[in-house]
Amino acid sequence: MPKTNFNEKSFEKLFLEVKKATGNFSKIDSETISRNPCFMKVFRMLVNKGMPDMGKLLNKTHATIAQYERSAIKKIPQIEAERIAKIISEELPQEINFETALENFSKFKQLSEGGHLLGFKRAESAALTRQEEKIKSLLESKVVDYEVHKTLETSIGQLNYDFWLPRNKIVIECTESLSKHKAESLGFRIIKVKEKIKCKSIAIVPDNVSKGVIRRLQDFDHILFSSNIEELESILK
Repeated sequence: MPKTNFNEKSFEKLFLEVKKATGNFSKIDSETISRNPCFMKVFRMLVNKGMPDMGKLLNKTHATIAQYERSAIKKIPQIEAERIAKIISEELPQEINFETALENFSKFKQLSEGGHLLGFKRAESAALTRQEEKIKSLLESKVVDYEVHKTLETSIGQLNYDFWLPRNKIVIECTESLSKHKAESLGFRIIKVKEKIKCKSIAIVPDNVSKGVIRRLQDFDHILFSSNIEELESILK
């Protein structure tokens, strides 16, 4: 996941919105929780919990808490909101202090960004797959400059790509998966890097992928099958 653009000023604005909606945090009702999942970020900072711990408190996954906070989930069912409102009301400190909440926000933001950097470092140093080894060998045989597992800036932040050819301005993404969900992910990623960098893109997929997978890769400039990686040579000319 890319780094968030939600900063201290954004947090202060949200804090004041939550403060007004809850009568200075005196009334945490289910209707407010149901209609405003994004308020979870403020509540989480007030109880000083990271996403995993907040998830445990509410019996939710880390991913669900993240979806609440970025409004990917627009509304929480009423019965569930009642349960969450009760827990949050019990967990909130007696004295609500914006400065403390802001300190917690800054702390967790730094930890999160550190995690992203560590994730990128791991991706950049990961062992190459058999498919990637074939691409690497071809690029080296044709004396093409390349960077493997390259972290690039995209329109939604930093993302890691299998190959980046700096002189050719080409991104290569390869997968041995037959999953349509994986194809959707690759398609999304290539759209986002093209919104930031003017480049061409190549997808390399297994020979036996379905037409559904191919359709989901339509934003790539070229799609090659694993058995025909040699066709990459003609694209690079």
